[in-house]
Amino acid sequence: MPEYNRKDRIADTLMALVRQYGLDRVTVRQLVEACGISRQTFYYHFQDLMEALEWAVERRTRQVLERCREAETPMEALCLFTAELDASRPMVHRLLRSRRREQVERLLMRTARTYLEEAVRRAPPEAQPPKEDLEVLLDYHACGMAGLLLSSERRRDPQRLAGQLMRLLSGSLSPGGLAEHSRKTVHGNDKKNGV
Repeated sequence: MPEYNRKDRIADTLMALVRQYGLDRVTVRQLVEACGISRQTFYYHFQDLMEALEWAVERRTRQVLERCREAETPMEALCLFTAELDASRPMVHRLLRSRRREQVERLLMRTARTYLEEAVRRAPPEAQPPKEDLEVLLDYHACGMAGLLLSSERRRDPQRLAGQLMRLLSGSLSPGGLAEHSRKTVHGNDKKNGV
C-alpha cells in the first residue's frame, strides 16, 4: 500500500474514532486495530495521536484551499471556507472538550491563518496590506476567525458569515484600511480630548 494511502487511512480512521468516542478516549491501540496495521506502522508515520490529528486537519485545509483557489471571486472563496468551518463545527467542539483543548485552539488558528495567507497571496498588489503590517493583520484576523468557531456551538449561516468577514477583511487587509481607521480613531479622540 503506498505511504500516502496509509497515512490517509490512519487519519480518516482517527477522525471516525474521535467522532464516536471523543479525542481523550481514543488510544493508539484502538486506532491501529481499527486500521488493521501494527503499532510500528503507526509510529513510522506519526509521533503520537495529536500529530496524526494535526496532519488530518492540515490535509483537509489543503483540500479546502484548493477548492478556494478554483473560486472565481474572493467572496466565493470565502463562502467555501465558511461553509467548511460550519460543517466542521460539531467535530471542532468535540475536540475542544478534550484535554488537548489548547493544542486544538492553536491548530484552528493555524488553519485560519493559512487561509488568510493564501487570500493575501492571491490579492492584487493594490489590495495587499503593507509588508510591515502583514504579520499583525494575519494574526489578528486568524484569532478572530478561530474565535468564531470557539465562541459558540450555534450554527451560523455560512453565506452571511462570509459577507460579514469580507467586510471586516476588506476594511483592514488593504493599504491604508487599518491605518485609515486608526488615524480617524486617534484624531477623533485627540479632538475630543482637546489635543
